[in-house]
Amino acid sequence: MSRTKNHVKAVLSTRKQKQADSCIPRFYEASQLKNKDISLALRCSQFKMKNTVYLILLIFAFSYDLFGQDTTISKKNLIKIFNDNAKGTTFDWKKRGWSDSFKSTYRTKYMCWLTCNDDSIYQRKDTLTLYNHQFYYFNLNCEWLKEWSFSSKKYMTIMDSKPPMGMVTPANTYRVIEEDANIYIVIKDDKKIIDKFLVIGLNIVYQDKEKKEKCYKMTLKRIKLATTILKPN
Repeated sequence: MSRTKNHVKAVLSTRKQKQADSCIPRFYEASQLKNKDISLALRCSQFKMKNTVYLILLIFAFSYDLFGQDTTISKKNLIKIFNDNAKGTTFDWKKRGWSDSFKSTYRTKYMCWLTCNDDSIYQRKDTLTLYNHQFYYFNLNCEWLKEWSFSSKKYMTIMDSKPPMGMVTPANTYRVIEEDANIYIVIKDDKKIIDKFLVIGLNIVYQDKEKKEKCYKMTLKRIKLATTILKPN
């Protein structure tokens, strides 16, 4: 009887060992398969990430090539744009392709910024939109315009105009400044600041319905200046 019990125990022990031995390679294979799946998932993720980065770079490069100019709202970029206005180098028909015809484009077209000024709305509006093209007034449908013209790194003139004639005001000084990560344009006369604007938009649009020429579009928010009230003596 005891021999039978011992025999049964031996058989059961052998079966357990075989089951354990057979489980080891299956577990190893499963772990290897899981590792392969993880590795494959990582490679797929890296591939997708690289493709996303390439796509973003491609879109950026295409946009830069399409417009031919940076529209970042920064102190450096705005100063460069206004300097180009003053020098007459905003348009470069070979490099930027802002027109499909060299003959129809002149340097002076990009020396001014126009906005509507009917009923003296220029002084009353909190938000202004200016277009950097001499002939954009055809799109504005305004009788009177306010025109900014930059003549140097420091000076600009502000003109009240009724196309095609205009009345020029004395030259003002201007500065582009950065305050609390915001970009402002400050305009001064001989004695004081007369206007301060927060730059809230800068992009490039077509200036004509035929979409042959492009120009800058700049959106400004007027900053109310503190007024000093003089007390009577």
